[in-house]
Amino acid sequence: MCLTKVLSKYFSSWFSWSVLFMSIAGFFLASSWITVWMFLELAMMSVFPWLNTGILTYFIVQSVSSILFIYAILTNEKYFIIFSLVIKLGLFPFSFWVPLVINKSSWLGGLMLSSFLKIAPLTIFFSLDMKNSEMLTIMSVLWASFYGCYQTKVKMVLAYSSIIHTSWLFMLFVSKPENFLFYIFFYFFFTIMMFSLSFGSFSNYWSNMNHNKFPLMVVILTISGMPPFSGFWFKLLLIKTFSLNWGIFALLGLLASSASMFFYLKLISSLILQLEKNFSYLMAMIALFMTPLFYI
Repeated sequence: MCLTKVLSKYFSSWFSWSVLFMSIAGFFLASSWITVWMFLELAMMSVFPWLNTGILTYFIVQSVSSILFIYAILTNEKYFIIFSLVIKLGLFPFSFWVPLVINKSSWLGGLMLSSFLKIAPLTIFFSLDMKNSEMLTIMSVLWASFYGCYQTKVKMVLAYSSIIHTSWLFMLFVSKPENFLFYIFFYFFFTIMMFSLSFGSFSNYWSNMNHNKFPLMVVILTISGMPPFSGFWFKLLLIKTFSLNWGIFALLGLLASSASMFFYLKLISSLILQLEKNFSYLMAMIALFMTPLFYI
Protein backbone atom coordinates (compact mmCIF):
# COMPACT_ATOMS: atom_id res chain seq x y z
CA MET A 1 0.00 0.00 0.00
CA CYS A 2 2.83 2.38 0.91
CA LEU A 3 4.71 1.49 -2.31
CA THR A 4 1.58 2.13 -4.38
CA LYS A 5 1.15 5.53 -2.77
CA VAL A 6 4.79 6.47 -3.46
CA LEU A 7 4.59 5.32 -7.09
CA SER A 8 1.31 7.18 -7.58
CA LYS A 9 2.82 10.39 -6.19
CA TYR A 10 5.94 9.99 -8.36
CA PHE A 11 3.90 9.39 -11.52
CA SER A 12 1.62 12.34 -10.76
CA SER A 13 4.64 14.62 -10.28
CA TRP A 14 6.38 13.40 -13.43
CA PHE A 15 3.20 13.67 -15.51
CA SER A 16 2.44 17.20 -14.27
CA TRP A 17 5.95 18.46 -15.06
CA SER A 18 5.72 16.87 -18.52
CA VAL A 19 2.38 18.52 -19.24
CA LEU A 20 3.68 21.89 -18.01
CA PHE A 21 6.78 21.96 -20.20
CA MET A 22 4.94 20.51 -23.21
CA SER A 23 2.27 23.20 -22.90
CA ILE A 24 4.92 25.95 -22.68
CA ALA A 25 6.72 24.57 -25.74
CA GLY A 26 3.42 24.19 -27.60
CA PHE A 27 2.46 27.74 -26.72
CA PHE A 28 5.52 29.15 -28.50
CA LEU A 29 4.76 26.99 -31.55
CA ALA A 30 1.06 27.92 -31.65
CA SER A 31 -0.17 29.51 -34.87
CA SER A 32 -3.64 30.67 -33.79
CA TRP A 33 -5.35 32.17 -30.77
CA ILE A 34 -7.37 28.97 -30.20
CA THR A 35 -4.22 26.86 -29.86
CA VAL A 36 -2.71 29.54 -27.60
CA TRP A 37 -5.78 29.26 -25.36
CA MET A 38 -5.56 25.45 -25.40
CA PHE A 39 -1.95 25.43 -24.22
CA LEU A 40 -2.73 28.03 -21.55
CA GLU A 41 -5.40 25.69 -20.20
CA LEU A 42 -3.03 22.71 -20.24
CA ALA A 43 -0.46 24.70 -18.29
CA MET A 44 -3.15 25.71 -15.79
CA MET A 45 -4.23 22.10 -15.20
CA SER A 46 -0.66 20.82 -14.82
CA VAL A 47 -0.35 22.50 -11.40
CA PHE A 48 -3.53 20.98 -9.92
CA PRO A 49 -1.84 18.07 -8.05
CA TRP A 50 0.19 20.53 -5.93
CA LEU A 51 -2.47 23.10 -5.06
CA ASN A 52 -4.01 21.15 -2.17
CA THR A 53 -6.95 23.12 -0.72
CA GLY A 54 -6.15 26.12 -2.94
CA ILE A 55 -7.31 24.28 -6.04
CA LEU A 56 -10.94 25.51 -5.92
CA THR A 57 -9.98 29.21 -5.69
CA TYR A 58 -7.43 28.78 -8.46
CA PHE A 59 -9.88 26.92 -10.70
CA ILE A 60 -12.61 29.56 -10.33
CA VAL A 61 -10.25 32.48 -11.00
CA GLN A 62 -8.61 30.81 -13.99
CA SER A 63 -11.99 29.77 -15.40
CA VAL A 64 -13.15 33.40 -15.37
CA SER A 65 -9.91 34.39 -17.08
CA SER A 66 -10.33 31.68 -19.71
CA ILE A 67 -13.93 32.69 -20.47
CA LEU A 68 -12.81 36.28 -21.04
CA PHE A 69 -9.96 35.08 -23.25
CA ILE A 70 -12.30 33.00 -25.42
CA TYR A 71 -14.74 35.91 -25.66
CA ALA A 72 -11.89 38.17 -26.77
CA ILE A 73 -10.91 35.70 -29.49
CA LEU A 74 -14.47 35.43 -30.80
CA THR A 75 -15.13 39.18 -30.78
CA ASN A 76 -11.58 40.31 -31.64
CA GLU A 77 -11.55 42.62 -28.60
CA LYS A 78 -8.00 43.34 -27.47
CA TYR A 79 -9.02 44.80 -24.13
CA PHE A 80 -10.72 41.59 -23.03
CA ILE A 81 -7.45 39.74 -23.68
CA ILE A 82 -5.67 42.26 -21.45
CA PHE A 83 -8.39 41.90 -18.82
CA SER A 84 -8.04 38.11 -18.95
CA LEU A 85 -4.25 38.22 -18.58
CA VAL A 86 -4.41 40.69 -15.68
CA ILE A 87 -6.58 38.16 -13.82
CA LYS A 88 -4.37 35.21 -14.80
CA LEU A 89 -1.16 36.92 -13.63
CA GLY A 90 -2.72 38.30 -10.45
CA LEU A 91 -2.04 41.96 -11.17
CA PHE A 92 -4.02 44.75 -9.49
CA PRO A 93 -6.98 44.77 -8.85
CA PHE A 94 -7.10 40.96 -9.09
CA SER A 95 -4.07 40.23 -6.92
CA PHE A 96 -6.13 38.83 -4.04
CA TRP A 97 -6.15 35.25 -5.31
CA VAL A 98 -2.34 34.84 -5.51
CA PRO A 99 -1.58 34.82 -1.73
CA LEU A 100 -4.74 32.82 -1.02
CA VAL A 101 -3.78 30.03 -3.43
CA ILE A 102 -0.04 29.94 -2.71
CA ASN A 103 -0.65 29.85 1.05
CA LYS A 104 -2.89 26.78 0.67
CA SER A 105 -0.67 25.04 -1.89
CA SER A 106 2.40 22.88 -1.48
CA TRP A 107 5.83 24.48 -1.85
CA LEU A 108 6.14 22.99 -5.33
CA GLY A 109 2.76 24.43 -6.29
CA GLY A 110 3.86 27.84 -5.06
CA LEU A 111 7.03 27.58 -7.14
CA MET A 112 5.11 26.76 -10.32
CA LEU A 113 2.62 29.58 -9.78
CA SER A 114 5.42 32.07 -9.09
CA SER A 115 7.61 31.18 -12.05
CA PHE A 116 6.83 28.78 -14.88
CA LEU A 117 3.11 29.56 -15.19
CA LYS A 118 3.93 33.24 -15.76
CA ILE A 119 5.87 32.61 -18.97
CA ALA A 120 2.98 32.24 -21.42
CA PRO A 121 0.73 35.08 -20.09
CA LEU A 122 3.68 37.50 -19.93
CA THR A 123 4.63 36.61 -23.50
CA ILE A 124 1.11 37.41 -24.71
CA PHE A 125 1.15 40.66 -22.77
CA PHE A 126 4.37 41.69 -24.43
CA SER A 127 2.99 40.98 -27.91
CA LEU A 128 0.26 43.57 -27.31
CA ASP A 129 0.59 47.33 -27.40
CA MET A 130 0.72 48.09 -23.69
CA LYS A 131 1.65 51.75 -23.61
CA ASN A 132 0.17 53.91 -20.84
CA SER A 133 0.13 50.95 -18.45
CA GLU A 134 2.04 52.69 -15.66
CA MET A 135 -0.90 52.91 -13.27
CA LEU A 136 -1.69 49.19 -13.54
CA THR A 137 1.83 48.10 -12.65
CA ILE A 138 2.50 50.72 -9.98
CA MET A 139 -0.78 49.90 -8.21
CA SER A 140 0.17 46.20 -8.24
CA VAL A 141 3.54 46.98 -6.63
CA LEU A 142 2.03 49.34 -4.04
CA TRP A 143 -0.77 46.91 -3.14
CA ALA A 144 1.57 43.92 -2.72
CA SER A 145 4.16 45.95 -0.78
CA PHE A 146 1.53 47.30 1.62
CA TYR A 147 -0.11 43.97 2.42
CA GLY A 148 3.21 42.11 2.41
CA CYS A 149 4.36 44.17 5.40
CA TYR A 150 1.64 42.56 7.54
CA GLN A 151 2.60 38.97 6.72
CA THR A 152 4.50 36.60 8.97
CA LYS A 153 4.08 33.34 7.03
CA VAL A 154 6.82 32.50 4.56
CA LYS A 155 4.42 31.44 1.81
CA MET A 156 2.47 34.69 2.09
CA VAL A 157 5.66 36.75 1.86
CA LEU A 158 6.73 34.81 -1.23
CA ALA A 159 3.27 35.28 -2.77
CA TYR A 160 3.36 39.06 -2.40
CA SER A 161 6.96 39.03 -3.62
CA SER A 162 5.77 37.21 -6.73
CA ILE A 163 3.22 39.95 -7.46
CA ILE A 164 5.87 42.67 -7.02
CA HIS A 165 8.40 41.02 -9.31
CA THR A 166 5.76 40.26 -11.94
CA SER A 167 4.93 43.97 -11.97
CA TRP A 168 8.63 44.85 -12.29
CA LEU A 169 8.94 42.45 -15.22
CA PHE A 170 5.98 44.03 -16.92
CA MET A 171 7.21 47.57 -16.34
CA LEU A 172 10.71 46.75 -17.56
CA PHE A 173 9.50 45.20 -20.79
CA VAL A 174 7.27 48.17 -21.57
CA SER A 175 10.07 50.65 -20.78
CA LYS A 176 13.20 48.88 -22.04
CA PRO A 177 12.65 45.39 -23.51
CA GLU A 178 16.37 44.74 -24.06
CA ASN A 179 16.91 44.52 -20.28
CA PHE A 180 13.95 42.23 -19.72
CA LEU A 181 15.80 38.93 -20.24
CA PHE A 182 18.41 39.81 -17.61
CA TYR A 183 15.77 40.53 -15.00
CA ILE A 184 13.57 37.51 -15.76
CA PHE A 185 16.59 35.21 -15.49
CA PHE A 186 17.47 36.75 -12.14
CA TYR A 187 13.88 36.45 -10.88
CA PHE A 188 13.37 32.84 -12.00
CA PHE A 189 16.75 31.69 -10.67
CA PHE A 190 16.34 33.14 -7.19
CA THR A 191 12.65 32.24 -6.96
CA ILE A 192 13.49 28.61 -7.67
CA MET A 193 16.26 28.76 -5.05
CA MET A 194 13.93 30.35 -2.51
CA PHE A 195 11.20 27.74 -2.87
CA SER A 196 13.72 24.89 -3.06
CA LEU A 197 15.22 25.91 0.27
CA SER A 198 11.73 26.17 1.75
CA PHE A 199 10.35 22.70 0.91
CA GLY A 200 8.63 21.02 3.83
CA SER A 201 8.22 22.79 7.14
CA PHE A 202 10.18 26.02 6.93
CA SER A 203 10.56 26.47 10.66
CA ASN A 204 11.85 22.93 11.06
CA TYR A 205 14.26 23.48 8.24
CA TRP A 206 15.58 26.61 9.89
CA SER A 207 15.95 24.98 13.26
CA ASN A 208 17.45 21.67 12.15
CA MET A 209 19.81 22.78 9.36
CA ASN A 210 21.85 25.53 10.96
CA HIS A 211 24.76 25.03 8.59
CA ASN A 212 22.55 26.04 5.64
CA LYS A 213 20.99 29.16 7.13
CA PHE A 214 23.55 31.54 5.63
CA PRO A 215 22.79 30.60 1.96
CA LEU A 216 19.08 31.01 2.68
CA MET A 217 19.61 34.45 4.19
CA VAL A 218 21.68 35.46 1.15
CA VAL A 219 18.89 34.36 -1.21
CA ILE A 220 16.26 36.31 0.75
CA LEU A 221 18.38 39.46 0.84
CA THR A 222 19.28 39.13 -2.84
CA ILE A 223 15.72 38.80 -4.08
CA SER A 224 14.73 41.73 -1.85
CA GLY A 225 17.18 43.99 -3.68
CA MET A 226 19.22 44.80 -0.61
CA PRO A 227 22.68 46.25 -1.34
CA PRO A 228 25.38 45.04 -1.81
CA PHE A 229 23.77 41.82 -3.07
CA SER A 230 23.28 41.24 -6.80
CA GLY A 231 19.54 41.94 -6.62
CA PHE A 232 20.36 45.54 -5.80
CA TRP A 233 22.04 46.05 -9.18
CA PHE A 234 18.95 44.79 -10.96
CA LYS A 235 16.85 47.15 -8.88
CA LEU A 236 19.24 49.97 -9.78
CA LEU A 237 18.73 49.08 -13.44
CA LEU A 238 14.97 49.31 -12.95
CA ILE A 239 15.16 52.68 -11.21
CA LYS A 240 17.44 54.10 -13.89
CA THR A 241 15.15 52.89 -16.67
CA PHE A 242 11.95 54.12 -15.03
CA SER A 243 13.35 57.51 -14.05
CA LEU A 244 14.07 58.22 -17.72
CA ASN A 245 10.65 57.14 -18.94
CA TRP A 246 8.07 57.34 -16.17
CA GLY A 247 8.99 60.27 -13.92
CA ILE A 248 6.80 60.35 -10.80
CA PHE A 249 5.87 56.69 -11.23
CA ALA A 250 9.53 55.78 -10.76
CA LEU A 251 9.46 57.51 -7.36
CA LEU A 252 6.33 55.61 -6.33
CA GLY A 253 7.97 52.37 -7.42
CA LEU A 254 11.06 53.17 -5.36
CA LEU A 255 8.95 53.83 -2.25
CA ALA A 256 7.08 50.57 -2.76
CA SER A 257 10.39 48.76 -3.21
CA SER A 258 11.59 50.08 0.15
CA ALA A 259 8.43 48.74 1.78
CA SER A 260 8.96 45.33 0.20
CA MET A 261 12.50 45.26 1.62
CA PHE A 262 10.95 45.74 5.05
CA PHE A 263 8.89 42.56 4.92
CA TYR A 264 11.88 40.54 3.71
CA LEU A 265 13.91 41.79 6.68
CA LYS A 266 10.94 41.11 8.92
CA LEU A 267 10.89 37.53 7.63
CA ILE A 268 14.60 37.08 8.36
CA SER A 269 14.26 38.56 11.84
CA SER A 270 11.34 36.27 12.73
CA LEU A 271 13.29 33.22 11.60
CA ILE A 272 16.41 34.23 13.51
CA LEU A 273 14.22 34.83 16.57
CA GLN A 274 13.31 31.14 16.56
CA LEU A 275 16.98 30.23 16.69
CA GLU A 276 18.92 32.90 18.53
CA LYS A 277 18.45 33.75 22.19
CA ASN A 278 20.52 36.92 21.90
CA PHE A 279 18.16 38.21 19.21
CA SER A 280 18.18 41.88 20.25
CA TYR A 281 21.96 42.16 20.05
CA LEU A 282 22.10 40.31 16.73
CA MET A 283 19.41 42.42 15.11
CA ALA A 284 21.02 45.60 16.40
CA MET A 285 24.24 44.61 14.61
CA ILE A 286 22.36 43.81 11.39
CA ALA A 287 20.44 47.11 11.53
CA LEU A 288 23.65 49.03 12.21
CA PHE A 289 25.33 47.40 9.23
CA MET A 290 22.45 47.89 6.79
CA THR A 291 21.14 51.36 7.67
CA PRO A 292 23.63 53.35 5.54
CA LEU A 293 23.08 50.97 2.61
CA PHE A 294 19.28 51.03 2.70
CA TYR A 295 18.92 54.45 1.07
CA ILE A 296 21.65 54.12 -1.56
